[in-house]
Parts: sequence; C-alpha cells; structure tokens
Amino acid sequence: MKRFVISLFLLIGCAGFVSARNYALVSYNADNGLSHNTVRCIAQDQRGFMWFGTADGLSRFDGVVFRVYNSENLRHGLLNTSVHALCADRKNRLWVGTEQGVYLYDERKDAFSHFGVRTQYGVVITGRITRIFENGDGKIWIGTEAQGFFVYHPEDGTLEQNSRLADAVTDMAGGPDWNVFVSARNGTVAEFDSEGRQRLTVLSTERNAHVSSVRSLCYNNDELWSCFETDGLAKMTWSGDSAAKWTRRGEIPARVLLPLSRGELLVGSDDGLFVFYTGSGEIDPVTDMTVRSEPYTYTVNALFRDREGGIWVATQYNGITYLPRRLKPVEHMSLKIGERGKTLATAFAEDDDGNLWVAIDKRGVLKVDARGRVDTEPFHGASESFRREVKNVRTMLVAGGRLWLNPCRGRLCLRFENGRGAQLPQRPRGENLALRRRRGDAFPRRCRNDLCRDAVGVRPV
Repeated sequence: MKRFVISLFLLIGCAGFVSARNYALVSYNADNGLSHNTVRCIAQDQRGFMWFGTADGLSRFDGVVFRVYNSENLRHGLLNTSVHALCADRKNRLWVGTEQGVYLYDERKDAFSHFGVRTQYGVVITGRITRIFENGDGKIWIGTEAQGFFVYHPEDGTLEQNSRLADAVTDMAGGPDWNVFVSARNGTVAEFDSEGRQRLTVLSTERNAHVSSVRSLCYNNDELWSCFETDGLAKMTWSGDSAAKWTRRGEIPARVLLPLSRGELLVGSDDGLFVFYTGSGEIDPVTDMTVRSEPYTYTVNALFRDREGGIWVATQYNGITYLPRRLKPVEHMSLKIGERGKTLATAFAEDDDGNLWVAIDKRGVLKVDARGRVDTEPFHGASESFRREVKNVRTMLVAGGRLWLNPCRGRLCLRFENGRGAQLPQRPRGENLALRRRRGDAFPRRCRNDLCRDAVGVRPV
C-alpha cells in the first residue's frame, strides 16, 4: 500500500510504499545538546531512552533533551569517553565499548563502572572495542581491535576469548540457531555457534587472491550481506556445507546495512543513504523533502531501528538523523473531485487488499489502489439510496473483510462487501440488544463521529 498525503482542504497521512524515496528527516547535533557531532553507535534501553556513542562521550536522549556524559565531567565513571560500541541487553544493562575497554552503566546510581572480568587465563579486555552484541541466548559477544572477540556468559560470570580468526574484529551479526557471524579486518568472515565454536568459513584470505577488509555484516531473511571496504556490497552464496563465497551486488561505497523489508536494505555509505533492492540490484538515493528533496549525502557510521519503528542514522561529522517510523516515504497526491472549491477529507480506511478509501465531505467516497489509481465511483454496484447516503460519511472502518461507513445523518451504519452495499438493521437483534439496553440506542439519530469494533461487533460511538 502506498503512502499518500492527499492535497485536499485537509492534509492527512496514510501508511504505505512509493517508488520515490523522499523522507521528512529530523537532525540533531551539538547545537541541540549532543555531546559531539561524530556519532559512531546507537542503542535503545528498556525504558525507551536512546543512547548515542560519540567521539567525546555518551548522549542519552528522551525525545526532548540530551543528557551528556563526556570528558568535561568524569565523576560519572566513564573514564574513556571515546565510544565505539553500545549494547542494551535484555536485563537493561548498557554495555559501552570505548577506546580502552568496556564499561557498564548502573541506572540506579547513574554511573559507569569498568568491566574487569578476566578469562581463565587472566586476560582482561583492553584497547578499542569495535562491536558489542547480545545473542539470542543472552550471551554478550564483544569484538575488539587487537584481541579478537570475547564471549561473556552472564549465568556464571565467565569470559572466553577467541583470537584464532583474527585479532581485529570489525563486526558481528546474529545468524540462524543463535549462531553468530564474525568479520575481521583481514577479510575473513566465519560463522560460530552459540558457544563460540567455529562452524563455517565464509571467506578466507587463503582462498582469495584479492583481500578486502570487511566493514560490516547484515543477516536477514536467511541472507548474509556484507559491506567491503573496496569491493562495495556483496551477498553470501553457499557452496556446500563447509564454505561459501561472495557475489558482488553493488558498487556503492557501503559502510553499514539495515533491513527495511523483505527485498529492501537501507545502505549507509560514504556518500549518504540509499535503498537497495536485493532482487533487482537497483538503488534509490534517500532525499530529504524538508529541504526541497536534497540528497542525503552525510557519511554514515551506524543505522539503528528503535522499538517504535523509527530509523536513527549516526554520521561522521553531522550528528544524528531521525527517519520517522518504518521509513515509509511520503508522496503528495492532488485529487480533483466534482466541481471546483474547497474539498474536505473526513475519513480514511485501508482494506486488506491495500486499497485506500477516502471520504470526501458532501462528495462521496474514493478508492485509491496500491498503484495510486483513483476510482471516483467505487460503489457503482450498490443501490441508488446507498450511494446517496455515502455523500456525508464521517467515519470508516475495515473489519471482517467489510467496509463500514458511518454517515452524518439518521440512524444509519452502512456496510459494503463484495460490491454490494447494505444498511444495518435499525433495531439490532441478539447480542446487540444488550448493548442497546446498556448504552442506549445503538444507532442514535444525531451525527456520530466514530466507529469501533468490540466483542459484540461494529458500532458507532
């Protein structure tokens, strides 16, 4: 279903897709309270706070103001404020990866403490942290610049190190059956089981004459995608049970990936944001409709989807950018209905087939299909009296495969199904009688502005 803003007397939005990639972007930077304009990582805790790791400290955002933890005041305990990785786990612990090790945030004390757990061989995590990732079984995977990766077991507090793949780990991504894909700067990508045992080498330096450093990984819908430093975007192609190879699919300088929907990836690159269609290989640049559809050209370091469906973009020099929920673009559509003059849209509804129904005051109801085609006479199979009544619809609702309409006159509630219109009985029977006795006349004579569906059925309210 496409998303439209109907250019009528009223502007109202409806959900869906369009081919044009214009988005209403919102930007935040140091002028808005962000601790630094170089943002490297993003996380959201269980309370809904957004956390941004920057070149100088952490910024916590509540949707209105930023709370900053940076080098100007170290009493919070974050002794190294160059933040490279963030992870908010299911126990609401915030893991902070810095230039010199890992810190944990204690919400009750509003303070940070150094993560000093050692392996059985006495190794402690030091140096730059590149990635912190919580697997599906609750284990914390920590990638480093010079010590390989570590797996922390919260149930017994033990820490294990694995540096056999490579010293410099660049990214981690959850795979099937709680397995984890790990990429390294030497061009190697491997799959590990949930205990940290290596299962599969996806790409190894021994089998490839040309080696390109892996920037990031993305596993979605049983597909593994990677951003290579010099080779762009690539998809993994399986070759037997023990190895795999990469198939190059794009030439954009991709840095990070985020799944949008099946067949679509949001690509953050050195040259801005793009939408990549995995089936066709086509690419659409993301543009900002708030500045006359200018292309979004900032260098992107990280992408994150919050629990409300919004997309957060961390940039190298320009702070953060927010793309509203589900990244659904907006298209303006101008409708000409009947005689010229003011046109008021009074109600919207979307049916199971993705058609958008638009009620126009004193003009009737339109149907806009998923391709944007407008049908100004969607009730041509209904009776003449039904078509007269839909001229003043105030509320619409799709329920049970039927379109319900509530006009602003009489004691009417209209139903449209399979090309036929019907008027609900003026005196409901059965279960509706209890509702009628409890709340008064189910379909009162005065104009009602809403419909609701409850356990009894659909009714005006």
